[in-house]
Amino acid sequence: MWSGEKVNYQGEYFQIQDLSYRPTPVAQPRPRVYLGGESDPARSLAVQEADVFFINGQPIAEVHKIITDVSRRRGKQLQPLRFGMSAFIIARPTDKEA
Repeated sequence: MWSGEKVNYQGEYFQIQDLSYRPTPVAQPRPRVYLGGESDPARSLAVQEADVFFINGQPIAEVHKIITDVSRRRGKQLQPLRFGMSAFIIARPTDKEA
């Protein structure tokens, strides 16, 4: 659909007839696909379909493990996967208050 073709689909729960995006995306060849989630199925889906894998904020050692795992699964036959991470700042006058 991102390249302008019409899509038809007949499924058990919904049907689509002659669906197309108008206007087509500005991003070429298509918009970047972001995927979040750290479960094994989410990681597998990111390996197969995503451009950017979004990770929840956590200690950097855990983030490194996730990036290593997903990158290893992705392999070198596909475009390198990019990564993003949410970050949180808890600001209080003292560590104890934070």
